[in-house]
Amino acid sequence: MPLKHVSSLAAALVLAASATLHAQWPEWRGPSRDGRSAETNLPSSWSPSGENLAWRIPIGGRATPVAWNNRIYLLTTTGDFAHTQERLVAIDASSGTVLWDQKFSLYLSDVPQNRAAWASPAVDPESGNIYVFTVAAELIALSPDGKILWARSLPEEYGAITTHGGRTVSPIIDGDKLIVNSLILAWGSDLGRPGNRYFAFDKRTGDTIWVSSPQARHYDTNFSMPIVADVGSVKQLIVGGTDGQFYGLKANTGEKVWQTEVSKRAILNSALYKDGTVYLTHGEENIDTTQMGMVAAIDATRTGQLGKDAFTWVTHGFMPTFASPVMDTERLYSVDNGAIVAGFDLATGKELWQKSLGTLQ
Repeated sequence: MPLKHVSSLAAALVLAASATLHAQWPEWRGPSRDGRSAETNLPSSWSPSGENLAWRIPIGGRATPVAWNNRIYLLTTTGDFAHTQERLVAIDASSGTVLWDQKFSLYLSDVPQNRAAWASPAVDPESGNIYVFTVAAELIALSPDGKILWARSLPEEYGAITTHGGRTVSPIIDGDKLIVNSLILAWGSDLGRPGNRYFAFDKRTGDTIWVSSPQARHYDTNFSMPIVADVGSVKQLIVGGTDGQFYGLKANTGEKVWQTEVSKRAILNSALYKDGTVYLTHGEENIDTTQMGMVAAIDATRTGQLGKDAFTWVTHGFMPTFASPVMDTERLYSVDNGAIVAGFDLATGKELWQKSLGTLQ
């Protein structure tokens, strides 16, 4: 998960005292899946030693926490290296009190401890149920009091596996559907052809609604979390693939609407959408230039394999390999691999400014 891999909860979970603790943030990228919050009057500075500190507890993690109805849900790890488990923790947002936790076994020996618990949970606004996708590729539904409602083992049922250090996508909820994607080694009519596949499950029962296999090849694992957008009369699931392409799929069926190839490696970033346009980024090798990285805008109302004529604008040379972008009404913002944040004109793609965020300590 872009930027999530160095979590703000690395040593302790800290909340600013003047922040609105009842704000709803049900998924990794927030209620609109665009990384933006509507909260105002938030503190501009804080410190674990006391400045604007509401409370702190000794729970850390790689995944971003989610917040719903004055609760914080965090997927983290517990146990020593030989006995590592993933752990979902429910925390009272007002006091920092741990309300309950639920542990899940870690079956894959190729996932190091510090890369377990990669994906953020998702909360269903309708029921308050919480959904977790573990590095063992198990999809688990829990009630607000921590009871397991149902579980699906994608390795056992579909041949799923998480590799390359535990890269795991955060689940999303669209109506009655719970949507995830995972690397599948072999399954069904595609037996023997590994690839990234997209799954929609009934959020209440865990039953499979559809499985989509839009990719013809597979390069690498990824963690591009899908977004859902109404594009004309079609609700689309828009996501970056492990084959260097972005896809638009029909959210109700998984049927492919469009695709566009932009990279020679897997896409790790999530996209943004506004008024028929998808804004996409990546930090890998491009298809038609030696420059690394891309920030671009593409017409999502088209269908089929989209070429250069579908792009409204393209800016090469900026490398946001891990971080997903955010935008306002005029600008798109992204962070590159060297901790440089840049602002781009939303209409033209022109880079307006850059600022260093410092070095990683």
